[in-house]
Amino acid sequence: MSKSVISYSTKTIKSGGNSQTFTGKFFDDKGNETSDVPIKWDIVCDFADALNVEKIANKISIGIDNDYFVDEEFKLVLSDADGNYSSSIIVKIGSLL
Repeated sequence: MSKSVISYSTKTIKSGGNSQTFTGKFFDDKGNETSDVPIKWDIVCDFADALNVEKIANKISIGIDNDYFVDEEFKLVLSDADGNYSSSIIVKIGSLL
């Protein structure tokens, strides 16, 4: 393996709106996607318990329904089971209105 990538359509989750799905992908040294890597997701923030999280295969869906956290941000980290080949993005919580 040589790298991991988080793919997504947006890095903003709207409070009270639909969950956003993020997909974790790993690539070998030749740039080919490998599907046999166990995926580990970490959410780094002090309000993770307020998030609605569902993990399925190599995807994670995250939503929130609490306007108190609008304009907050958290870090989403993808890595393999050993914690290597990690990548991360900053996700922002926005207002539905």
